[in-house]
Amino acid sequence: MIIDNMQYLMEGEDETERLETKTSIELARNHLVWAGIQPGMKVLDLGCGTGIVSALMSELVGDKGCVVGVDGSMERIEYAEKRYLRHKNISFYQADLKDLPTLNVGSFDLIWSRFVFEYLKEPKDILSKCKDLLKKNGILCIIDLDGNGLNHYKMSPELESICSKLTNKIEKTGFDFFVGRKLYKMFYDQNLADIEVGVEGYHCIYGPLDKVDRFNWLKKIETLSKYVPDVDPYYPGGPEGFVSDFMAFFEAEDRFTYTPLIKVKGRK
Repeated sequence: MIIDNMQYLMEGEDETERLETKTSIELARNHLVWAGIQPGMKVLDLGCGTGIVSALMSELVGDKGCVVGVDGSMERIEYAEKRYLRHKNISFYQADLKDLPTLNVGSFDLIWSRFVFEYLKEPKDILSKCKDLLKKNGILCIIDLDGNGLNHYKMSPELESICSKLTNKIEKTGFDFFVGRKLYKMFYDQNLADIEVGVEGYHCIYGPLDKVDRFNWLKKIETLSKYVPDVDPYYPGGPEGFVSDFMAFFEAEDRFTYTPLIKVKGRK
């Protein structure tokens, strides 16, 4: 899967299931309400993934509105069409996000993208393309994380060391762990009006680990473990040893993990 000329970092055989499982409909609803979604709107779900949030959007805009979901993964689009096209006001398209203007999908009252911009090589260019697709007074809402997956206490020195090396390696692929803090400046530079910013907790994991968090993080760590031989060929047990060590830390009830979420919206 290619997004903005970049190989999707988290691609793996269980990625569709991971995305579907980890999505909180309640949280997505709260974010959409904050963004300003209203009945009758035409909405673009940029990086729609499995379509689970697109389906929620379709309910919120109602029969007089419509939702267009775009994602770079054909697997995710096929899943979305199979599961969510029962909503008659949804359509899905597979496309690299940089090719948005070629889709001929019209203009939108609201463009929304959540947990996508951290993967983009050219986020400013994609943001500009989104602005061009907005109707006059249309709303652009981008939501992403800051320090995604980096804030854990208390790891062993060995695990902290390998995680730091992996972070440096992953950054070189184009992934931006700190895109959240950059969103306001991107909106400001696009001369968007009525910019609002909100900050809240996203990952806040302590005590007993629930099944959703365990599955989500296990799949993330399994996918990222492929870089272990590149950053530390002598790590005990190799990729499998890293997965085992991380999950032993993560399943301990005295561990604390958190990630801030930053949401920004503005008008054309």
